[in-house]
Amino acid sequence: MKKKLKILLFFLAILSIGCSKDDSASPAPAVIDISGIWNLTDYHFEGSQRIIDDLNVTTINFNASAWDIDVVADFSDDNSYHVSGIYNLDITIIDEDGSIYYYPRTDIINESGTWSRNNDFLGITVDDVLRQASIILLNDTTLNFVISSNTNETDENNNNVSVFRTDYYTYTRPSN
Repeated sequence: MKKKLKILLFFLAILSIGCSKDDSASPAPAVIDISGIWNLTDYHFEGSQRIIDDLNVTTINFNASAWDIDVVADFSDDNSYHVSGIYNLDITIIDEDGSIYYYPRTDIINESGTWSRNNDFLGITVDDVLRQASIILLNDTTLNFVISSNTNETDENNNNVSVFRTDYYTYTRPSN
């Protein structure tokens, strides 16, 4: 009987060591402030366009990458937003036959609006149009977000035209 009691006490001691309770709360993760000046360092997009007429469905894929980027965004403390600058864009279009077309272009941007943030979502409103972004990475130096969109319209030939597009943005804070 003493042997069983010793074994039972031994197991209880082992269990109590492994089951200690930690009442200290984990610190909440730091919330990084998005407001301030950011430089656009990478921008690209991809997507597809689908045209449906009475007899056919035509799909065209596209993508683009920016280079020689000189764009600055200001996410102000009062939730106003302004972005301006210039960048070059190399656009690739692949039609349904596999033919590839390249179109270089230069874009100048100058837009103002408002911004809001809800956890990992960033809302940017320009000209009463809300663009909802998913924040992929946000730290003291980098802001990376994605905006996905789709549109459906009827063209002048009464064809249904659908465009699906995803834009990827990477901003960095300027060095002090």
